[in-house]
Amino acid sequence: MLDASLYSIDKKEFNKILVIYNSGECHVLSSSAPIKICLTELTKLVQQSLVDDGQCCVEKIEITDVCQAFYLLQDSA
Repeated sequence: MLDASLYSIDKKEFNKILVIYNSGECHVLSSSAPIKICLTELTKLVQQSLVDDGQCCVEKIEITDVCQAFYLLQDSA
């Protein structure tokens, strides 16, 4: 299923895609090596995702842990 979802993504975009697990582990999709993502960066990603979904006032959101990010995004497209 993942392969089908990635069909239209070019290599440049592929190297920018982050996979974040609810355990806090994070990888760039093109590598299995774990990377660290700070909560400030995660907050920006969550805010942008919510804006993309039409939410407003997202600048007030501040992620304090990874589980909170998953909770906020659970109903996103």
